Amino acid sequence: MTEPIKVVADILQTELGLTNGHVLLSYQQFKLPSDSGLYIILNNISGKAIGNNNYFDSTLIGMQETQQVAMHEIVQIDLMSADNSARTRKIEVIAALMSKYSQQQQEINTVKIGRIPSEFSDTSSLEETQFLYRFTMTIPIFSLYTKTKIIADYYDNFTQEVYYNE
Repeated sequence: MTEPIKVVADILQTELGLTNGHVLLSYQQFKLPSDSGLYIILNNISGKAIGNNNYFDSTLIGMQETQQVAMHEIVQIDLMSADNSARTRKIEVIAALMSKYSQQQQEINTVKIGRIPSEFSDTSSLEETQFLYRFTMTIPIFSLYTKTKIIADYYDNFTQEVYYNE
């Protein structure tokens, strides 16, 4: 499974038609943009386990253990631009998260993005020598992490012999 934050990054880049380098994960090396286009920064700000399951199945080569953890995560989305792109395109972000492409990516990656994000907060500020439009919102994401491994040989066919004294 791809990390949920990377699924969101792919959805936003594809649906908003942004080029590489315009959708970033937080804490990457990033310099203020030299162009005035739209930039999106994603940050995984919290996560809580809401389910934890462990089960076993027999296979031809042994016992298979499957571990699953259901998570509720909050991802922060920051839109920023030196021009008015962040202000005028912020609604496109909400639409992109429920697009057909988004729904397909959610199914492929066992992720569910909440339909209603938090409100947009205007976090615009003066950065170095230019005014930077910046809007921040958060979205809930539900995801299922699965890990499968073979743990031990498993034998279910034994010959049955009965010994008795005569």
